[in-house]
Amino acid sequence: MGSLLPLAWLLAGAVPAQAAPAVDATLADSRDAPVRLSSFRGKPLVLFYEDRDSCEQNARLKRALHQRAEAAQLSQAAHVLGVANVASYDFWPARGFVLAAIRDVEERERIPVLVDWKRTMGAAPWRLPEGASSVVLLDAEGHLVHGWTGAVEGQDMEQFFELLGELVRRASESAAL
Repeated sequence: MGSLLPLAWLLAGAVPAQAAPAVDATLADSRDAPVRLSSFRGKPLVLFYEDRDSCEQNARLKRALHQRAEAAQLSQAAHVLGVANVASYDFWPARGFVLAAIRDVEERERIPVLVDWKRTMGAAPWRLPEGASSVVLLDAEGHLVHGWTGAVEGQDMEQFFELLGELVRRASESAAL
């Protein structure tokens, strides 16, 4: 499991007041139109970066996130976004099949799924690995807060929900000002 932030923040058990500089990337939506991650600012962002072989790795976390969002009626408090690593399918005719499959996932899961044709999320500042599910939390201003690679379970899942709760609280306080 990987971390995107200094260990001191983890040991402190708190979300830093000001993380690293805000990050951005340009990907594509399921119609192949460009979309900047910065267009999701204003609310915390939970980003799942996966390829077709790793999309079930964090199924438990996804179910728990969905259940908690429904139970607390928090589905509007944060953005949840899938990003599909499909760089190995960036050729005709595979591209069209990939986009159709992603539109099906969006409809079934009711979340947007962006497409990473060029492994943009593998480059700095993201450095998300291939072949594994990565989960990234960004605050409402687009700063990287924390990230995990591999199955997020046990204490990592607890930490995920604590950090997300803190980010939602901060965003709602900022919106109220």
